[in-house]
Amino acid sequence: MKDLRTVKMRFENCSTAIKNGRVHRRSNLFFEIFVRLLFRRVDFDGASMATLRDLQEKGHIVYASFQGSATSLLILTSLLRRHGFRVPMLALGITPYLYQEVSNAVRLIFRSLRRLFLGGRFRPMADRDCIKGIVKDREGVVVSLLSRRLFLMRYLEKRADPFQDIIEIQKEMEDPIFLAPQLIFWNMNPERTRSFLTSQATGDRGLISGLFTTMKSATPPSMRIAPPIDLKEFIASRPQDSPRLLAQRLRRRLFEIYNLEKRGALGPVIKTGQEMMESVLYHSNIIEMVKRQAEEQGRSERRLRKKAYRYYRGIAADFSIVVVKYFQKFMMWVFRRVFDGIDYSKEDFRMIREAARKGPLIILPCHRSHMDYLIISSLFYENRIMPPHILAGDNLSFFPLGLLFRKSGAFFMKRSTRGLDLYVAVLRQYIKTLVQEGYSIEFFIEGGRTRTGKTMHPKFGMLKYLIEALKEGYSEDMMLVPVGITYDRVLEEKSFQRELRGRKKEGESNKDLVKSGKYLRGGYGGVYLTFGEPMSFRALEKEMGDAGDLMSSVADRIVRKISDAVVVTPYSLVSAAMLVSSARGFDLSSLRARAGLMLEYLTRSGARIAGELKGGTPLNDIIDRVLDAFEHDGIISRIQMDGKRKSGDGVLGGFYSLHDEQRARINFYKNNIVHYFLPVSFYSAALLGAAAGGTTAKGNDAERIFGRLKELFAREYVYPVTMDDTAAACAAAGDFLSGVSALERDNGTIFITDGGTEVVLGFTQMVRDVMESFHVVFGALAGLGEGRMQKKGFLDEVRKSGMKRFHLGDVTLFESLSLPGYQSALAAALDQKALRERKDGDGPAELVVDDRSRAEALEAEMRNLLSSIEEAARTRRRMTISGEGAFAEAGDAADQVH
Repeated sequence: MKDLRTVKMRFENCSTAIKNGRVHRRSNLFFEIFVRLLFRRVDFDGASMATLRDLQEKGHIVYASFQGSATSLLILTSLLRRHGFRVPMLALGITPYLYQEVSNAVRLIFRSLRRLFLGGRFRPMADRDCIKGIVKDREGVVVSLLSRRLFLMRYLEKRADPFQDIIEIQKEMEDPIFLAPQLIFWNMNPERTRSFLTSQATGDRGLISGLFTTMKSATPPSMRIAPPIDLKEFIASRPQDSPRLLAQRLRRRLFEIYNLEKRGALGPVIKTGQEMMESVLYHSNIIEMVKRQAEEQGRSERRLRKKAYRYYRGIAADFSIVVVKYFQKFMMWVFRRVFDGIDYSKEDFRMIREAARKGPLIILPCHRSHMDYLIISSLFYENRIMPPHILAGDNLSFFPLGLLFRKSGAFFMKRSTRGLDLYVAVLRQYIKTLVQEGYSIEFFIEGGRTRTGKTMHPKFGMLKYLIEALKEGYSEDMMLVPVGITYDRVLEEKSFQRELRGRKKEGESNKDLVKSGKYLRGGYGGVYLTFGEPMSFRALEKEMGDAGDLMSSVADRIVRKISDAVVVTPYSLVSAAMLVSSARGFDLSSLRARAGLMLEYLTRSGARIAGELKGGTPLNDIIDRVLDAFEHDGIISRIQMDGKRKSGDGVLGGFYSLHDEQRARINFYKNNIVHYFLPVSFYSAALLGAAAGGTTAKGNDAERIFGRLKELFAREYVYPVTMDDTAAACAAAGDFLSGVSALERDNGTIFITDGGTEVVLGFTQMVRDVMESFHVVFGALAGLGEGRMQKKGFLDEVRKSGMKRFHLGDVTLFESLSLPGYQSALAAALDQKALRERKDGDGPAELVVDDRSRAEALEAEMRNLLSSIEEAARTRRRMTISGEGAFAEAGDAADQVH
């Protein structure tokens, strides 16, 4: 800021309007301190701070304010001063306090008297020249878009629009001027159609009304600086327009930004529960369904309307921002107790806010835990974005938790809707109404929580309703936002382990709510929340065209993007390194080497990796921390010289035991990131299969087996886009393995090196559990003969067979005994026409084998591949693995990087 004398001289010959807009530091000091104390809760959000830092470097700033009161100006100047930013020198269109008007009048009288008695001529400057001098010297200017006085002056053409002056100044300047839209959210209350007791979040407020609004609101106020407009680019894009027309267009653009900012932060206008209910139940779709069912079932319309009303009450959310605020505060306290922290990027939320301007947000997270939706909603609110409406299963609608969820924006859906046509019609119409009103919606496209840790294939029901809504004109577009949420440890770890072995899932209840207090002891590590790039449905529709099934293609794109957003955590990396061996123990040096090589592969393949794994902390220290946590929880233990499992002193140094049943427990974390390894794992398995127990393979044979594995395991994994081209995926995997000296290539022939067997087998082990699950199922089908069997009974037999084969040594990995793995194998057998599924009415599903030879061929194919892998494993066990081979070399390299 210039010294006081320079400032006075700058304003000396300006018009009274400009002089009255000068921001006086000294005369405003008392009121600025007073306002700062009263409105101390108001602050810039994170995105606004980033914008201001960027603008500070660029220089020429004009704030386009959506407030016109002196209170709003003082809040702005106080915040800018508090954070070390330049304070504007000039404010145009701001309504001053009474004392300021008196002060300005006194100054005018003294200036007139001085000229009268001391002489001197008044050489008036044009307003544009006064503004230009301020802007050129990088002193900020504030222009109010809500000033009635300025509106009347320019409407009656008594003076030019300030934006017209600024546009003409820009045309004379080389450097760009940036218009920064600025508004105050006095609270975060969404706008409602009926708001007698609710204060509006935006708008112009004076000292008393602003204070009253912020004090009585349960939600916090904030100052928002929207993404700026580069005035030089704005003018260049409309070279034919006059400055006056440009100013009008600029104002319209600024008001568009204002409305979009409101929408992004506050969401759409909230209808009352009564209005939403009438919109849904009086819709022609529901009325026609009621009439049709009345005719078909011979029931009265009144009774069916009553049923539709009950269905609606069971489905609909009852959103309350007050409940959201206090529930969020409670959940943030819970998160601090349970987790070590939640890692996310402020830039991601800035991206989400930008996407919200283009259409309703459809938030699509992976589903790892019940904590998923709680974390996402809490962080939306934390970052000043209205939390989404969440589709939840009706198993969570029990009192009191269901009431709390419903008030927080959850709406509920029955797990099974078979035969409930009226229920489906009400649900579908409710979802379409949410889209029409512009609400953000969150749902889990995978359906339920994954028990294996893998990203699951999509369920189409909810996506189908959303696409129907757009096709029927309920909205112009919707923004699909893939979300990855990754945990070091999930709270449901033990229950998932039990369910994988076939135990029936227990329903949620208040009993579980009471027991949940044990989680507050913590020890679950960190949480990593990441967002993929929001995708416009209309853009996807245009890209995909009419070829194929649009819904299936969109769903496939979504789950792939979700997989891409998953973070490699320390726990998932160490779990994967532990599980690549089928042995019941491991030594620390080998584990470190494996983890180093895996991290090298993940880095090269472009996986999302937790910050501390990128070099912030030595890899060995990270591994030691994870092992300490696993040892504390009884997952691993150190081995005494007498072979007993024990923790503490007198143990065999650097050697750990991993019990069979605990493998399945940490397999969840390996599976979180297994999709990143699929190209190199499939290629490694294909090499071993093509080598048939040896160390030499033909490249064409390996590529053929790779393609066959892709086909067989298509129901088990969501493949990364890099696997679409089999030849390219094999070539990339081969390049990596060659780079770590695991293989050599010569004219289409591939040689696995002496140390490379360990590396190739290690990557193969990442998917061996699935191979063994499939082998168990294919073997059971081959033994079934030509006939039929109930599906449930067959899976029970498969589970028994798997357990027997594990104890006989045919199955080497305990995590292979997985019910979801068996179900995927059965689906693959159906795809391969080895059997068919038949269902009569409401009776149980039956499996029918018409041609036993196909099942036998599948069993033989998987048996031969596993035999080749086991032969390589026997070869490896004959080698000295500690401190030798490519794993150890890669581990040393990784240590140097970290």
